[in-house]
Amino acid sequence: MLAAAGLIALEQMPARLHEDHANARLLAEALSNIECVTIDVDSVETNIVIFRITAGLSAAELVTRLKARGILASTVGPDAIRLVTHTMWTVRPALRQRRR
Repeated sequence: MLAAAGLIALEQMPARLHEDHANARLLAEALSNIECVTIDVDSVETNIVIFRITAGLSAAELVTRLKARGILASTVGPDAIRLVTHTMWTVRPALRQRRR
């Protein structure tokens, strides 16, 4: 089973990596519209999105709240959060989560 997953990752995922990058860009653009978030949208060139929180919650508190909603993220400092888009992540459900 593990070997099959590895083969899929090596053979099929590189061909669709551009989709992950495009989704990350859309996510970054959506985050840039949130008042207490700062992000350099132009720096998002891969499937990794890092943004800073300028008011309210700490990064750790927001990561905990995101996890409660099924969104996995990690802190990269007291006010910075890292998100990664991947094959199982889609734009529309994630943007709907933003409105809640």
